[in-house]
Amino acid sequence: MQVEIRKTSRWHEIAVQRADGVALALRSPDRKFSPPHDLVHLVVERALGLDGGFWGCVAKGAKFPGMEVTAGRQRPQAEARSQTLIKENKVRLNETEVFAGVFQEALLEDGGEAEPKRNQRLRRALAARGRKLTTEAVAIIWKDLIEMRRRWEGLAEGESLRVDWPEKRRR
Repeated sequence: MQVEIRKTSRWHEIAVQRADGVALALRSPDRKFSPPHDLVHLVVERALGLDGGFWGCVAKGAKFPGMEVTAGRQRPQAEARSQTLIKENKVRLNETEVFAGVFQEALLEDGGEAEPKRNQRLRRALAARGRKLTTEAVAIIWKDLIEMRRRWEGLAEGESLRVDWPEKRRR
């Protein structure tokens, strides 16, 4: 699956091309965050190999509120399948929201602190919300997020950032 996020002055336009040939579009009114929340989700979920988060569910056929099909043909019973995917992954969707929220908050507060201290702070913030990650996982996600933020902030209005969601997942 390929995700393209276009920077605009009012909202971010997200175009998704799934492996099944269906193209989706959605708008993200998330102008105050850099990178946008949906992009933070993608980086975190991809780094952790989470198939049951927002982007993993989209790749499998979920269509969340606010998404519209722009091209391709959905399979029979696509709406029912989408609802089933969302229901079956409710816990994982909530979990990835916590992960993305903690990392986005840390990006907003990023003062360039030393890696060990930052990683410890992130792990404490996750633990306070009932989630655990290894120091290695936190470091990998942080590195990926810093790179994504650099790429995002380098875009001019109207330009897009493309990110691939791997079809074969690692754990």
